[in-house]
Amino acid sequence: MGSLLFRITPRQLRGLRISTLALVVITVVLAAIAHLRRSEPILVYAIAAAGTLPLILWINVTSAWAFTECSREGIRARGLFGVGVRNCRWADVSDIRVVTERTTTTIMVTRHDGSRFRLGVPRDSVVMADRDLRTKFARIATYWHAKSGC
Repeated sequence: MGSLLFRITPRQLRGLRISTLALVVITVVLAAIAHLRRSEPILVYAIAAAGTLPLILWINVTSAWAFTECSREGIRARGLFGVGVRNCRWADVSDIRVVTERTTTTIMVTRHDGSRFRLGVPRDSVVMADRDLRTKFARIATYWHAKSGC
């Protein structure tokens, strides 16, 4: 069995970029309305929207870095925020399952010591939909069972 590699799909990137563009447009429109009407409440919304832009832009940049790789040795993953690569040997994995919180579905890896981490991809959310998440999860779980002797 060869290695498995998962990355953000082009469709997910498109959804993320469209959402980012929409947020930029909303921010500019709110700022323009606040300026023209001299409306402080609308200005507050414009500032709030503008305040989320750095985070959204950071997610856009780090999405290209996100991956999950299953190899003979174990599972490696980098999430959407790009903070380091998680490495875990198959022998250390006690469970892999699909978890849903709010509107996002991800895959959670649990080690025998009780520590856990989410895989950056595959993931399914309103903005970054992945219709194949369950199929990808099944491939990862099958790979884990084959490599760990479960």
